[in-house]
Amino acid sequence: MSKEVDVSKLSDFEISILVIERDTAQFKASRIDELLNEYGRAKGFVDAEKKETTTKSYDVEKIHWVEKTGAKGPYEHADPKTEGGKPDFQALLADLKGHDSKFRHGGLFYWVFNDAASIGRKKLAK
Repeated sequence: MSKEVDVSKLSDFEISILVIERDTAQFKASRIDELLNEYGRAKGFVDAEKKETTTKSYDVEKIHWVEKTGAKGPYEHADPKTEGGKPDFQALLADLKGHDSKFRHGGLFYWVFNDAASIGRKKLAK
């Protein structure tokens, strides 16, 4: 049974709890994916979720990356407000969207944020 919620009546506390619950669920899902991938590698299965891109019609070093720290540790962020007009940013964003908004390349993991415009990257764990 689905009950609609009037989001305009949620308190700041309730919103903060929802954000914490969302972040916790994302962290758990990510950690479970990591564990399943480790299990798959140990059994000799190919890791289908971690796609490696071969497309390279852009230079990611021409994009301004800002160092940040998130729930999963340090990463670099490319802001569409400052980088969005640059051809290399647009080509990388298009490439990511063509690979389910995430891929690995050159020892880094790239992804598109939920806003569908910001890009993140971080070093892959060894």
